[in-house]
Amino acid sequence: MSLRNILLDISARHGINLTDDTTRNVVIHNINRAAFDLYETSEDFPGSLREEVLYVNPATTATVMSMPQEVGRPVAVTWNDQNLYSGDVSLESMYRKFQDTGDWHKGILLKFRPRHLDYPLSQDIDDMAPLTFKLKNEENTDVNIRINGETDNSASFEETVTISAFSLEALSVGNYKEVLSIEKDDYTQYNIDIIDVNSQVLGTIYNNNLSPAYYWMVFQDEIASTGLGFDSLRILYKKRFWPMIRLSDQFPAPGYDEAIYWAWVEKHYADDESKRDYVMLAVQEQRKILGRRRSAYDKDKNSVVMFDNKINKILTRLRS
Repeated sequence: MSLRNILLDISARHGINLTDDTTRNVVIHNINRAAFDLYETSEDFPGSLREEVLYVNPATTATVMSMPQEVGRPVAVTWNDQNLYSGDVSLESMYRKFQDTGDWHKGILLKFRPRHLDYPLSQDIDDMAPLTFKLKNEENTDVNIRINGETDNSASFEETVTISAFSLEALSVGNYKEVLSIEKDDYTQYNIDIIDVNSQVLGTIYNNNLSPAYYWMVFQDEIASTGLGFDSLRILYKKRFWPMIRLSDQFPAPGYDEAIYWAWVEKHYADDESKRDYVMLAVQEQRKILGRRRSAYDKDKNSVVMFDNKINKILTRLRS
């Protein structure tokens, strides 16, 4: 369900006038708070798991890699064996694989641990220097970006970089050797690349996010595909939750419109003593819906999911 439909549902049931900008923004804020809490109720939230093939450059080796921003929490990683899996692959329903990954693709699961959960860059800065922030296309208003990082003269140097309206890029003042946080002051129409002095793209601030967020994983053994005949990894992961900002934005798992509505009710009336019974009803309704969805996935272990076996993301390999 899109944000538009969620707003229309709330407006119809509660008579809230969403033509007022302040009221609408508060409702959207609470919708996202409610949706996030709902999404994080379980590691393998039904409908949240995805599977992708990620390319690995066989000419290099590493023990540390950063995942695409879509990866919120990796569940299992194995080599993508082209001899066993080519073209479309029929998979057993993967929604319960988090509890039983031992037979996932019947491959060798690679052992890993997290290094960074929400790091602002996809790779380390090689040479200390100012950073360039470059829009994919011009915006008609200024874009302000706050950056905090370590320089030679400061353990925590903070500044605001402004890309002026109808301009494409701006340069930071600080010479950064590590970045701690990056945040825009508002959502934009276009993505913003973060580029170092060597013209390498270190990360991207998506237009519908305020901050970039990369999951870095450390593998127990060096990832070296040379000689193994593999050039890609297969990863099972929980998709990252991104706030619904535009009216067409969707919740990352399908079929939860009613649960999101009741989660919003819980947030919206949490401080209203006269609505205590209504809040309790909202909690019970959420549990019922989640229980039905979980039960449906548990019973559906023989369903088939078709996976398009194409390489559609590039893994960033990092120094160990």
